[in-house]
Amino acid sequence: MNKINNKIPSTSSNSDGSKREILDVLRHRKELLDGDAKLMMTMYLENGNDYRQIARALGVSPSTIYFRIKKISKQLTGKSFHIYRNCQNKLNNRYKELARDYFLMGIGPLKLARKYRCSRYKVKHDIEKILKLVEAEQKMDPLEFHQWLIRQYFIQEHKSEISDLGTRED
Repeated sequence: MNKINNKIPSTSSNSDGSKREILDVLRHRKELLDGDAKLMMTMYLENGNDYRQIARALGVSPSTIYFRIKKISKQLTGKSFHIYRNCQNKLNNRYKELARDYFLMGIGPLKLARKYRCSRYKVKHDIEKILKLVEAEQKMDPLEFHQWLIRQYFIQEHKSEISDLGTRED
C-alpha cells in the first residue's frame, strides 16, 4: 500500500529533477496536515491514486480534487509554509494551531472564528501578531529578538492587569 507514485517520470533532466525534489518535500510535509487534506495527499503521493480514484473515495468531483491538491501543494511549498515554520518554536499551542489552520490548511478567518469560538476580529488580530513575530525575528539577531519577545509579553501582561483593575468593584 505504501508505494511511491510511479506516474511521475524518474528521468534526471532539470525540470524533472526539480519536480522530484518538490514531491519529496510534499511527501515530508504532508505529515503536518490532518483530515481530508492529509488523506488526499497520501493517496496521491504515496499510493499513486489519480484524481478520479480520490474523488470517488471522498465523494466529490475530480476537478475539486485537482484544485484542492494544487492548493495544498502551493501552501506546503510556498511562503505560507515558511511563515508557519518560522513561528513554530515561538508560539504557544493555541497560536500554533491557529498558524497551522490559517497558513497550511488555508482556512479563512470566519471559519477559524467559529472553530476557536471567538470573533473574526480576534482571529485577524492573532494572525497579525504571528506575522509581526516572524517579521521581527527576521530583522533582529537572536538576542535582540529574545528581548523583544520579553517586552511584548510584559506589555500584554501589563495591559491585562490594568484592564482587571478597571473592572473591579471595590
